Amino acid sequence: MTSSKDFPIPPSAPRPPSARFVPPAWAAPPANELPVAVHLGKFLHRSPHMVVAVRSAEVYSTGCSFSLSWMGPPTIAFTSSGGSGAGDELAGTGSAWLWPLTPAGHLRLLAQWMDFGLAESSVVLDGGTLRDAAAGVQQFWAEGGQP
Repeated sequence: MTSSKDFPIPPSAPRPPSARFVPPAWAAPPANELPVAVHLGKFLHRSPHMVVAVRSAEVYSTGCSFSLSWMGPPTIAFTSSGGSGAGDELAGTGSAWLWPLTPAGHLRLLAQWMDFGLAESSVVLDGGTLRDAAAGVQQFWAEGGQP
């Protein structure tokens, strides 16, 4: 009687590398860059019941990601990067991607969250500071040299 052990198993053909998904530039920061962190520390909105703050920006060669935090009443919990809440407050953090990289001059960030009573609010940032920071962005690998 012959068993399956008597037949050799042919070696597997080498697999080509999987195609790496690269999101379009407008959708996300480049995956192969070390951004420059720029402290902003500005209130986008501050009232007795709600605070929305722009904490910092991570500047890339193509745009920047703003780090945001908020605290307000405990109605719903939007927790993009994390959040918490007690019986009398809601707190959370998230980020917003800006593409393309802003030109020098004033950059106005706007927020509106009507469900929480936040009418349109804005803060003006220095676009030149963000653009200048992009000169310090470092590539992880030279073009085509990533593992």
